Amino acid sequence: MDEQPPTPDQPTPPPPYEAGPATSELVTPASRASRARVTALILVILVVLTGGGTALLLRASNSTQSLDHFVPDTAAAYIKFSLHPSLDQQQHIQDLLSRFPASVSKDVGTKLDDALDKALKNLKLSYRNDVKPWVGSQIAIAVLAPTGSSDTGASVPNVIGIVSVRDASAAQKALTKIKNSSPTAPAFLIEGGVAYLGQTQNNIDSFKNAVTSGHTLADNASYKREHDRAGGDGLIFAYADLSKLAGIAPTLRGDILGGSALTGGSGIVAVSLRAESQGIVLSGHSSLPQSPGGAKAGTFKILPTTPDDVLGSVSFFDLGDLVGNLLKTLNKGFGLQPAALKVPVPGVPQVADALKGIEQALGLNLQKDLLPWLKGELSIVIGPVTNPPIPDIGILIEPTDRAALGRTLNALRTHLGALLGSKGKVVTNANGLTIKTSIGEDVVVHVTSDRVIIASSPQYAQRLLNPSGSSLGNDTVYKATVDPTKPTVFQLFVRLDRVRTLVEGLLKLSNPNGYSDYERNVQPYVTPLQALGIQSSISGSDQDFRLVLTIAKP
Repeated sequence: MDEQPPTPDQPTPPPPYEAGPATSELVTPASRASRARVTALILVILVVLTGGGTALLLRASNSTQSLDHFVPDTAAAYIKFSLHPSLDQQQHIQDLLSRFPASVSKDVGTKLDDALDKALKNLKLSYRNDVKPWVGSQIAIAVLAPTGSSDTGASVPNVIGIVSVRDASAAQKALTKIKNSSPTAPAFLIEGGVAYLGQTQNNIDSFKNAVTSGHTLADNASYKREHDRAGGDGLIFAYADLSKLAGIAPTLRGDILGGSALTGGSGIVAVSLRAESQGIVLSGHSSLPQSPGGAKAGTFKILPTTPDDVLGSVSFFDLGDLVGNLLKTLNKGFGLQPAALKVPVPGVPQVADALKGIEQALGLNLQKDLLPWLKGELSIVIGPVTNPPIPDIGILIEPTDRAALGRTLNALRTHLGALLGSKGKVVTNANGLTIKTSIGEDVVVHVTSDRVIIASSPQYAQRLLNPSGSSLGNDTVYKATVDPTKPTVFQLFVRLDRVRTLVEGLLKLSNPNGYSDYERNVQPYVTPLQALGIQSSISGSDQDFRLVLTIAKP
C-alpha cells in the first residue's frame, strides 16, 4: 500500500471549527441543487487543480492518517486523491517527467501556481496564500446511499468531501471566505485534522455519526481486499459497491458494452491510477457475479504472430456469444433499454431491420451460420501504410465451428456478387474468395486449417499468412503495454508514436501553417507518448481491467 506512515511530529488534531447554518436550517430543493454545484466546484478545484499540481510536483506535505479511517464502511462509493504519494510513486513521476522536453517540464510548479491563482480568482481566493498552505496529503469524496431521511425527506445520496488539513486556522479562514462569498456555498466542519464539506451541516453530522469504532473503510475486509487487488492508493484510488448504488445500472463480468442493465447484476469495483516505470497505469478489479450470458475469456494466439510494424489492433474473445446475446435481446422486441435510462437507445430498431435485410440478401442466419464460428479470437489489425493514404487492414479469426464457417463461405460465394452489383466482383477459389472493388482495391478472404484472414490487399494477406521477421508477440513495447499471457475478453493496442508520425506527415502536406502551430504548441507534449493499451481479463468471478499509457525514454 502506498499510504505514508504518520510522522513523529504529527500535530495534535485541532479543535473543531464549524461554519454554516444550524441543523434546523430549511433547505429548499433549489438551494440544495445550487449548493451541490458550489460544493462540486470547490472539490473540483481542490482535487483536480490542487491535487494534480501537488502530485506532479511532489511538494512537501505532512503525512497524515489515511482518510479511509474517516469514512464509514457503509459507503457506496469512495474516491481518494494522494497529493503526497509514496516514495516509489514520487520516483516514477520524476522519471516520467524527465522524458518530456525541458520546454514542457521546466518551471512546472510556477506555471501551475500561476494557473491556479487565475482559476480561483472568481472565488476571491489566492491559491498561493489561501489554499496551498493548508491542504494536506489526501483529498477524498465519499457517497452514502440514499436513506430517505435527508433534510428535505428526499431519497438522495449524501456526498461528502474530506480534505486532510495541515493548518486548521488557514483552512478555517479560506473556507469561511468561500462561505461568505456565496449564500449557496456548502457547509463545512474542521475536526480531527480533516475538513468535511457537505450540502448542509445535517449531511456532515449524519456522515460523521455513521463512523464508529471498527466500522470504517479501513476496517472493512472487502474494501481492503479490493484495494490491494486493484493496485493500492497510487495517485488516485476509487471504490464502489454497486449493490448500494440505488438507481445505477449494475454490471456483470465481461460486460464491456453495458448489457448487464438488462439482467441485474451487482458487485464491488475498485480502480487505481499509478505511475510506473513504463508510464501511467490505470488498473481496476471487480468481484462480480458470474452469468451464463457473460463474456468468456481466452488467450490470443494469432495476434502475437503478426508482424510488429502495426499501427494498432483491437481484439475480442468470444465475440459470437456477445453479439448473439445482443441479437436475442433485439429479437425479443425489448430493444436496448438500460435500467438506469428507462428509455430505448435511439437507432436500435433501425439496426435490427438492417441485420434482417442482410440475412435475407445473403441467405444467412446470423445466429446459426455466422456467430457459431466466432467464439474464439477475433483481432482487427491496422498495419503500415504501403499504399497511401490508407493503411493495410487485416482481420484475424480463430474459427470455432468449421461447418458453420463453410455455410457462411457458401452463402458469400453464392449471393455476395449480386448484393454488390456494379460496386464489386466476387472471385471464388478453394481457400476462400476475393472481392474486386470498383475503386481498384481487392479484399481477400483466405481460410487455413487454424485461421481465417480477411485483408485489404493480396499482399497484406500474404504477410499475415506467412509472417517473417519480428513478431508482435516479441515486441517490447507491446509486452509493456498489455499482458499477452492473461485470459482476455477485450484488448486494444495503439502505437501512438507511429500514428502521430502518420498524422503529422498528412498535416504538414495539407496545412503547413497549421502544422507550424502544432509543432510549436502541441508536439512537445505528445512526442514522448509511445503506446496505449486497454485490456479486460476474466478469471472466475474476478474481472481485471488495465489501461497503460507508455512514455518513451529519450
